[in-house]
Amino acid sequence: MEKAWPVVIRKTPAGPEIPAFRHSQGGIQLVKGTIEPGETLEEACSRELLEESGLVGVAVKRLETIEFSEEKETWGFCLMQCYQQMVENRTYFTRDDGGTSSNSSGAH
Repeated sequence: MEKAWPVVIRKTPAGPEIPAFRHSQGGIQLVKGTIEPGETLEEACSRELLEESGLVGVAVKRLETIEFSEEKETWGFCLMQCYQQMVENRTYFTRDDGGTSSNSSGAH
């Protein structure tokens, strides 16, 4: 498995939402990334969530593994539990590549 996709769900009166962010160079994206050598899927999901959104969370359940033949990549998905309250909009500046992202939980 090469890629990790942490799944975070925020419950709202209008229904469940997942966080998305606007990257300064990549447009609107979901939190996801590469599994580092020696890392488990769960560890990668927690790390990517923190790096890309600033949210601290832990994987509570493996959801699915999907192979994308065109990209020749296997993606693992984990349901995450966050330790902060998720708000409608917030700004977070990443530390890894100097990019900026603004979380918006309004993506369905």
